[in-house]
Amino acid sequence: MLHTVQEAVDWIEKWDKFSIKLGLERMERLMEALDHPERHSRVIHIAGTNGKGSTATYISSMLREAGYTIGMFTSPALTRFNDRISVNGAVISDEDLLKTVNLVYEAVESLEGTECGAPTEFEVMTAIALVYFARFAACDFVIMEVGLGGRHDSTNVVLPIIGAITNIGTDHVMQLGPTIKDIAREKAGIMKSSMPTVTGAYGEALTVIEEAAKEKHAKLYRLGREFRIENIEPLADGEQFTFISPFKTYEALQISMFGSHQVHNAAVALMVVEYLHYYFALDLSEEDIRKGLKKAKWPGRFEILSHDPLVILDGAHNLEAMQALVETVQKHFPKRHVKVLFAAVKDKDHRALLNTLSELTQDITLTSFENPRAISADALKTYLPNARLEADWRKAYEALRNNLAENELLIVTGSLYFVSEIKRLD
Repeated sequence: MLHTVQEAVDWIEKWDKFSIKLGLERMERLMEALDHPERHSRVIHIAGTNGKGSTATYISSMLREAGYTIGMFTSPALTRFNDRISVNGAVISDEDLLKTVNLVYEAVESLEGTECGAPTEFEVMTAIALVYFARFAACDFVIMEVGLGGRHDSTNVVLPIIGAITNIGTDHVMQLGPTIKDIAREKAGIMKSSMPTVTGAYGEALTVIEEAAKEKHAKLYRLGREFRIENIEPLADGEQFTFISPFKTYEALQISMFGSHQVHNAAVALMVVEYLHYYFALDLSEEDIRKGLKKAKWPGRFEILSHDPLVILDGAHNLEAMQALVETVQKHFPKRHVKVLFAAVKDKDHRALLNTLSELTQDITLTSFENPRAISADALKTYLPNARLEADWRKAYEALRNNLAENELLIVTGSLYFVSEIKRLD
């Protein structure tokens, strides 16, 4: 029995944080020992390389606008430990976290001596989330975001009512495979027999997802096929677009997140909500949809931290996300001189990330931050020799922010973990 929330957090964090143990054996044992909490929630399961959190937020915001209670399990935590588990936007309280940890404590500890081995921290957090939603939260729907991949991810013990696969890009290739097809196959692993799935994937990735849907006899809704978007227009405070599905057409929808990639995420989310509306008889109006989309915000993804001076946070940590960041800046702030503060973790394609950033600006400062996975500023400079170097990220950030001219903007990017440090500082 643990007695304080700090004891609970310390206990969670004692489990392996950084290595990845793919497979569901440990989770299946945990679920059985905990009386199968994964069977007690109506789950919407979301996989993809980028856009999972944004898509989850759009779905949650629309359903909440209609009066439904929505649980969410996302990662990583951006500002505090409890962030990963929330209900209607309110993160799990310290009291409920402690109560839930004590419910899973014995079952988790018992795994260590089995042939399955000790669980990872993410597996423990997944179990905590499922127990919390089953025992304490009384949610109408629970949105579960995949941690890594899909097929072997700890969240894949759930039995969803619908799934979504956002885009597919080249990230985590050491764990998921070197090609887009390999990665897509892992993401498509969230599909269950006859489970409807919505996807924003395209090209080779979509072909793999289509094959998986056929094998599972699952209805597939594809962006650009069964539903589509038109008339994308940048706004001062987001984007506007038209959405067309088999069920309805919505003109001049608006979102407050920036970038055409966020329009794609919003479209995937709306297709999920439309399916639930028509096949699960959800009481959901067009006004709920419009307000929900407009209100949705997801921290750390093209987040305007400050307007004067203009500071933008974006945890772009892979090539596709960085390309989206560059495109969005060029579209929304074409006349601004861009300055960048960049830090990253080790297992990324730093050359590709920095080369992409260099298409936007040459005014790049490289730094590092306090994280066991962070790459040093010196190591980053080997990929971009002409960049400025500042080992102390706090000093670098404060100097850049405090000296921004009226026609300049500062982008902090490279890692969500780094962005979270900036948010704590600010």
